[in-house]
Amino acid sequence: MCIKFLWKLLKNQQKIMRKIKNIFLAIVSIVLVSSCSQERGSLIYMNDLKKKISKDYRTEQIEINITNKNLTVSLLDSKFENYGSIKKQGIAREIGQLAKDIKEDGPKLESGVVKFINTSNYIIARTSKSESYNMY
Repeated sequence: MCIKFLWKLLKNQQKIMRKIKNIFLAIVSIVLVSSCSQERGSLIYMNDLKKKISKDYRTEQIEINITNKNLTVSLLDSKFENYGSIKKQGIAREIGQLAKDIKEDGPKLESGVVKFINTSNYIIARTSKSESYNMY
């Protein structure tokens, strides 16, 4: 009698454990799908923004990063080197407006910076100079 009781208890525990396992797997799946769709949205947003900046400023040398709700756009083209700081600030504001206009379903951003980076390569060394301007 005791063995039958223990056997039924064991079977019930196995059923309960299977249900818990299935619930856990469902929760993990939902979290993963949600996370992947957010990342996909950020990648699409960054690609669209890069295309728009590339078209408007006639340059392909652009890097875009989003970290912790902060957008960083780096313009690597040397043609921006001779621009004054007022013109660079104006470009940063224009890019900030582009970023807002494109952001229909994009990531929620709190701040944005445009970096103008100029790199010089020498035989054995490389130097770079950068200036940063807020978008908003």
